[in-house]
Amino acid sequence: QPALALSHALRDKKVYYILWSWWTLQDDAELFNMVTAYHYLKKHYPLHDIHVMANDHVDMILLEKCKINSTFCHQNAFLDQRIFNIIEGSAKEYDAIYNARLSPFKRHALASQLDSVGLIYYSTAKEKEEAAAYKNTLKRDLPNAAFLNEHPETGLDRFLSSQEICRLYNMSKVGLCLSYMEGAMYAAAEYLLCGIPVVSTHNIGGRDYFLHKDFSRLVDSDPRAVAEATYDLISAKIPPKVIRQRT
Repeated sequence: QPALALSHALRDKKVYYILWSWWTLQDDAELFNMVTAYHYLKKHYPLHDIHVMANDHVDMILLEKCKINSTFCHQNAFLDQRIFNIIEGSAKEYDAIYNARLSPFKRHALASQLDSVGLIYYSTAKEKEEAAAYKNTLKRDLPNAAFLNEHPETGLDRFLSSQEICRLYNMSKVGLCLSYMEGAMYAAAEYLLCGIPVVSTHNIGGRDYFLHKDFSRLVDSDPRAVAEATYDLISAKIPPKVIRQRT
């Protein structure tokens, strides 16, 4: 909608759009929406150029087949390395940490066999009711989890700043990425910039680009596989500076 409003207001001027999709274009519905919007704008506003930045080479191939200009340009290359950094001397309180919205597609239950896991999360106002129900399910099914957005005194969820999230990453031994399909997932690279290795399930969306085999593990969607990979990486004792520098 914002693009349509802007195009109408600037219909007689040259306009350049550079777009990313927060969700993978390998999802048929997302690709359909992108193609529909692209060709509508090109038809009604011929002076406007639209270029899509793809997080995955497969997405770029799909866009090219649909005659949409695209370039492979991973969103995680634009993370602020000054914010997400190694904090020397941080005590490790969690075997793993998972920064993921409170939605079932994030598959938090795959962390059920870890001894301890910290959960960073959020939900939009539109998803508030669904998120609350899902959180109650997680509290029942993940007794090993610490809900890190909860205020220690009131128990109410609060927003965490990037600096607070960085501190929590540094208090963790491994970062988790457990969804099957989404976009490029900022947290995947945030973990690495903070010097912690990553366990990810096999997935679609583009996050694998930064997950080098020397400090990451790609595993099946199974709690035992997630736990085994997590403790394998912990025992490897990979220097945080090596992970950050390579990333």
